[in-house]
Amino acid sequence: MEPSLATVRNENLTMTQAVARIASVDLAPVNEKLRHGEPSRWDTTTLVQAEAAYRKFLVLHLLHGRETLVPNFQIDDYWHQHILDTRKYVSDCLTLFGDVLHHDPMFGMRGDEDRQANLAAFEKTKLLWQQTFGEPLLGEANPCSSTDCR
Repeated sequence: MEPSLATVRNENLTMTQAVARIASVDLAPVNEKLRHGEPSRWDTTTLVQAEAAYRKFLVLHLLHGRETLVPNFQIDDYWHQHILDTRKYVSDCLTLFGDVLHHDPMFGMRGDEDRQANLAAFEKTKLLWQQTFGEPLLGEANPCSSTDCR
């Protein structure tokens, strides 16, 4: 029997254990699909950076599973591509978390209260990212070309 999401995410993993677990996932198919779909947008440098940021986002989910985490746009785009390969995504999630890591694409769009909750969750995500990885979620380490990098 697979462990529950709460069990897997709350097994008090060390940072090293969480990073190793996330590193075990093969994201080459995601990179290939992005490269094939939009080669001018997803060049090698961008893919390397996006994959690294997405892996860090997954590490945060392992280490802070009770938190609502909000990705920046680049991580979100990468996550969407991972999700689209449904069999692989489900298999990867079961391996990593014991359950599927769900994505709510409407979070922040259901009125002012929801938007405020989204903004607060994004602030919490940025704080946890800085504390966990010693770098900001947005900025030189994780560039964003959007006018709203959330």
